[in-house]
Amino acid sequence: MNIDLKTFQKSLAQHKVYDAWQYIESLRETLTYMNISCELLEKVYAHRLKALSALEQKTMETAVKTGKSSIREEDLHCTNLDIAGLIIDDSIFLPKNTIEFFHYARISMDVLFQIINAALFGDQSIKVTDKKLILNVLNKLRETPAFTDLNTLLNNKKVP
Repeated sequence: MNIDLKTFQKSLAQHKVYDAWQYIESLRETLTYMNISCELLEKVYAHRLKALSALEQKTMETAVKTGKSSIREEDLHCTNLDIAGLIIDDSIFLPKNTIEFFHYARISMDVLFQIINAALFGDQSIKVTDKKLILNVLNKLRETPAFTDLNTLLNNKKVP
């Protein structure tokens, strides 16, 4: 789904919903970070498989030619990554980026509820510092008949 952000921003301004735009910008940024984390995970994992396959092939060829083969410690570093001159062990990089991906996903959900809160409830919005913001927004949506469809989507975890 593509949304024309300029039109959306104008629509928010026309309805005097100024607070929501900062959250929309934040959500766009966080989703970008989340997407980069996911792409990095996919690329690094593919690199790992390719490097290990090449090492396996080399080891098998050596075994066939010479009757024996061995793996040295330096061979185990074949999956390491060179990022701007910094050599990083992929077995550390993969879990690190997995944590980042889920961190950004969690933040995205928080920001989504901040957008809903600011855009739909305006002056009656729940304070963003409320520790139960998501639960309270869901409760407020449930109590407002005009937001039944949105409430259903959110409670069924089918947020588009």
